[in-house]
Amino acid sequence: MWEPWFRSKPETFTVAVLIDSCDFEKRRVAAENKIKTTLQFISQKFWDAFKIRFVITSIKPWQPPTQYCPRYSQVVRDAAALNDLYKLFDSCGADLLVAFTNLVLVGRSTTLQEHTVQIGGATKMYGECAIVGFFDEPLSAQRIAFHEFGHMFGAPHNFGRSVMNPRHCYENFERRDKKIIAHNKRMGFLHRN
Repeated sequence: MWEPWFRSKPETFTVAVLIDSCDFEKRRVAAENKIKTTLQFISQKFWDAFKIRFVITSIKPWQPPTQYCPRYSQVVRDAAALNDLYKLFDSCGADLLVAFTNLVLVGRSTTLQEHTVQIGGATKMYGECAIVGFFDEPLSAQRIAFHEFGHMFGAPHNFGRSVMNPRHCYENFERRDKKIIAHNKRMGFLHRN
């Protein structure tokens, strides 16, 4: 049976990881193990579907930019956090930079306009950087990170039975997502490889 080019050409992408400094200092070994487990899960899913593998190059502490919010106390705004990550990206020495936090991550809702909503993660489409919340909930963090990696490779939100559905936690990509990611495997930020 004929195999498409993206199934036969393996790719490896390096990932620098940042972890909220309070978690890093309090529970370094447990935090590092959680991150490794999360990235192994994502790497296996991407390997099975696209022959893409992710390798961690470093795990370092990160002080996310926080703001006071009456509802949640300290929060991390998605835009401020992503801007911070992009400033750190050039010096990270990896293809991707992913930050994990237990602080509440908030973003501007497209439906509520001026209101903010709690979100699980954030990245730019085809972006090199992502932030993942709910770090203390391993399954949530895995699924959120998996979802954000999908965005990094160009998969948009959809409302089917896909990991790209922002409202439900599915374990795999739908056919449409697979086609998009396979097509974009060597595009966007990947042009540097």
